[in-house]
Amino acid sequence: MDNVPPPPPALVVRVATPDWIVQLGGQPAWRVGPTKTRLKAICWDDGAAPKGLKPAPVLPNLPCFIPDVTTAEGQAWLQKFNVTVLQEDRLPELAVR
Repeated sequence: MDNVPPPPPALVVRVATPDWIVQLGGQPAWRVGPTKTRLKAICWDDGAAPKGLKPAPVLPNLPCFIPDVTTAEGQAWLQKFNVTVLQEDRLPELAVR
């Protein structure tokens, strides 16, 4: 099965960073879905995440964090993650894997 093409991109980083993530000093990791591209995690080179986020193995060699829904802070982060989507006009930039 050497002739099978690689799968399509599932996670994209450093594309259209929302202002609120820039203010936190993080980098977004996007999940490409069939209808929308949503924020999957936020990554920091130094691994210093705000309260309410927990580590997740999203990207190799980069500490990434997702909301910890067992805490009130994490549930607030989850709401912010859920409304953060990549705009349709930015989809051609999804060439990064």
